[in-house]
Amino acid sequence: MIYKSLSLSYIIIVLHSIFPLMLHGMNLTNNNESNDLAMTVALSYGSTLFCHRDICMLALVDKNFHQIIGQTGDSRKERVTKFIADILPNLTLIPIAWHVNKSGCAVVEHAKVVNKYGRLVEKLRLCYIHLSGNGFVDVHEQECSSFESSISKMPRPYFNKKGDACFYGGRYNNVGSFGQVMEYCLSVAGEQQEFACIAIIEDASGPRPKLIQERLFYLQQFSSLVKAFLNSTIVEEKDGYKLHYLSGVILPPDFKYCNKNSGSSLYRSFEGLSKKVTDPICARYREVSKIAA
Repeated sequence: MIYKSLSLSYIIIVLHSIFPLMLHGMNLTNNNESNDLAMTVALSYGSTLFCHRDICMLALVDKNFHQIIGQTGDSRKERVTKFIADILPNLTLIPIAWHVNKSGCAVVEHAKVVNKYGRLVEKLRLCYIHLSGNGFVDVHEQECSSFESSISKMPRPYFNKKGDACFYGGRYNNVGSFGQVMEYCLSVAGEQQEFACIAIIEDASGPRPKLIQERLFYLQQFSSLVKAFLNSTIVEEKDGYKLHYLSGVILPPDFKYCNKNSGSSLYRSFEGLSKKVTDPICARYREVSKIAA
C-alpha cells in the first residue's frame, strides 16, 4: 500500500505539471473515481513520462490500475512503434512480441553467416525495446550465434513470468556433433541469461522408476514434441540448465510427426527413437487423453 500512495503522489505531480486546468478542483487523494481518472489521463496523454518498470509495477497495485493500464496501452505501443520505425527501420518487418502492458516489446534479428567450420548458420540478436521515461526509449541487446536454422528459422520471442524477453534456438557447440536447444533471456535492465533445455522423461514401467535425460536438440525434427516439452508445466532450473519434465507435458495428437528434412536429422521416424524414450512418451499421451475424455 505504501507503493500505491507513492505512485499516486507521483502521478498527481505529473498531472499538475501537464494538465493544470483539467485537474483544477479535483480532490485526487480522497476520491477513488478521481484517482482512476487521473491514472487514465496520465497513462493516455503522458505515456512518454513513465518507464516500462513503473507501468509494470503499477499494474500490480490493484485491479483498477491493471484495467486502466490495459485500456491505455495503444498510446504506449504507438510511442515504441514510432521509435522502431525512426531508429530501427529494419525491425519493422520482423515479428514483434509485445509485453502485455504495451510499454515494451521483443524482437529477434536474423543474419546468415558461415562459421569457422564452414557451416551456414544464423547469427541472431535478441532486442528488448521499452519506454525508459522522460520521453526516451531504451534498447537492450543480446548477441547469439551458431544457430541451427531448422530450429531458429523464425524464432518468435515471448515474455516469461518475470517480464524477461526470451526465445528458443538450437546452438552447435562445435563441428556439429554436439548441440543444445537454448533459451535466451534478457531482462528490462539488460541482464542476460541462457539455459540449455533438457527433456526429463520419467519411466515408471519397471520395478524402479527411472529418469531419462534427452537433449531436445536431438529431437529437433519432431517439432510438435519439442514444443510440448518446452511448454511443460514442470520445469526445474539447475546450473545453467532447464529440465522440462514429461509429467508436466500436454502432448498434441501429432507429437509423432517427423520432419525428415529438418537440419541435421538423426531419425527418420518416431519409431526410430529408443523405446526408453518413446514408451514413456506414448504412455503420457494415453494418460492425458484419458483424463481429457
